[in-house]
Amino acid sequence: KLKTTDGYKEQLEPMLVQHVLPSFQSQHGHVRAKAAWCAGVYAEIEFANPQNFMNLFAAVVNCLKDPDLPVKVDAVVSLGSYVETADDISQIRPILPQLLDEFFALMNEVESEEMVFTLETIVEKFGEEIAPYAMGMTANLAA
Repeated sequence: KLKTTDGYKEQLEPMLVQHVLPSFQSQHGHVRAKAAWCAGVYAEIEFANPQNFMNLFAAVVNCLKDPDLPVKVDAVVSLGSYVETADDISQIRPILPQLLDEFFALMNEVESEEMVFTLETIVEKFGEEIAPYAMGMTANLAA
């Protein structure tokens, strides 16, 4: 509802930059997990500054290597929102192998339907480029 309500929707980007982005550096895993979750919830807002979108996206990607499992899971789910929302996937393309490696490693630890939805989004966005990873995807989804 905040995304569509006048008076609030204009404040979402500054809120994300001022409060959520710094939370990715918290020493507390649950705070980092909620930062990743929150960033994903608001990934599709209209960003006045595209660099803010990229900074949040980079913070979510960095969470894939977090030592705390809940942070990684929330990051993968949020990643789906960023991949789906991104108009220009060229900035994601160079890190696609790393994303998929982290993604598959996490799928071996956690079963989550939301993670499968993120994988679907990645496959839809990247189409043929995902072909080299088809065996890994099949093995992880069948396991």
